[in-house]
Amino acid sequence: MQLTATTLLACMGLAMFPRAATAPGESAPTDSYGCAITLKFSWQPAALAPPFDRSVVQMQTAVSPKTRVRIRSGTWSELPTSFWLRTSGGIAPPFLRAGASYSQVGEMRLGCNNNRRYHFVFTMYSDGLLRGSTRQAQFYYPSETGWTTARTIDLGNLATRF
Repeated sequence: MQLTATTLLACMGLAMFPRAATAPGESAPTDSYGCAITLKFSWQPAALAPPFDRSVVQMQTAVSPKTRVRIRSGTWSELPTSFWLRTSGGIAPPFLRAGASYSQVGEMRLGCNNNRRYHFVFTMYSDGLLRGSTRQAQFYYPSETGWTTARTIDLGNLATRF
């Protein structure tokens, strides 16, 4: 069997040409290899000490450590860009200002029946402009040793992780 770039990327849970994001409320398309997953979280930092009480939070995707996913017996790979925000300038990793919520349906490769573990990394910025003082939170979903086939990944209020 010969491995092509497309086959290798599919084994890692990525697509050579990811599908476009779906509109809010729509389900992502699935095929025999894909699975629509909803990622949800909110940012309610009011209980944090200043200057972080009016901060913003961003998912780490470009520098190590970064958010990633794996299937049982597989290797870690980046979270597909179908979970990223669509902006007028293109796509960007999810970030939220105080009081905001995030919900995005994206497509994971390798079907819905595979057990997955997620490693999330978020950076909190004190000034609301993705700079200034920072703190970082890293955590696994469902846990450091657990696996899930859940189609909705609800991380709740991220401020509780800092």
